Amino acid sequence: MRRNRKMLLVSVLFIVLLLGVVLAKFPLQFAAIIGGVSGWLAFSIRFFYQRWESFYLIVQRIRFFFINPTTNWDMVITYKGHFSRETFEQLIKRFVGSKNEGQKILYLSPNEVEVRQNGLTLQVFYVDDQEIEIHMLNYPVAYEKAIDTLTGTITPLIESAETVIKPESKTYYLSVNFDDKNPYYGLYINKLSQNEILQFNVVFKVQNNQVDLHKNKLTISSNSMGELVNLSKDYLALSPR
Repeated sequence: MRRNRKMLLVSVLFIVLLLGVVLAKFPLQFAAIIGGVSGWLAFSIRFFYQRWESFYLIVQRIRFFFINPTTNWDMVITYKGHFSRETFEQLIKRFVGSKNEGQKILYLSPNEVEVRQNGLTLQVFYVDDQEIEIHMLNYPVAYEKAIDTLTGTITPLIESAETVIKPESKTYYLSVNFDDKNPYYGLYINKLSQNEILQFNVVFKVQNNQVDLHKNKLTISSNSMGELVNLSKDYLALSPR
């Protein structure tokens, strides 16, 4: 991703330099051309930005590509099955592994344990003999590393946990929180005045999965980690659907 950003920046600088040479050599002609097309160009960009979903998402993708904002992730996983206290303890040991420097383990209650390491906070709840929950709290993730974090850090951790508890059913909820507006926000409210918008929430059903879009948050829920990852790749990459 960084290499692509550098190549794009080099290309932009080259184009700017080329335009500068043309302007220096043919200042009057260049000014006349720019003056003639700039108005139509601005109108066309605004028209397509407001009315064409693919173009809007391309603009958002370019914007996020350059500013690379940090998002905060929350995740809730609910497992149903037949569990025991021993299962709960084995799960904690799997998350802890070998103790790393800076790792903290907090026993908040007999049924709740919190593990902190490398900026990741996990809370594990033994609800009862038929339910265990795992909460990932406020995990900071840079936009350019979103997919790598999901596939390279979170997914292996969760899959490792599931080999211990062997649940009969599972439900995943991933929430991506934006400091600024959700990049999809403007796609659906461009025709409305900001003063008219009291609440923003759009819900999609994608096969057996659900996507919730709020003003500053994107939430994906699924019964499959693989489908959650695939949906996240589409939505975090701002791909047209």
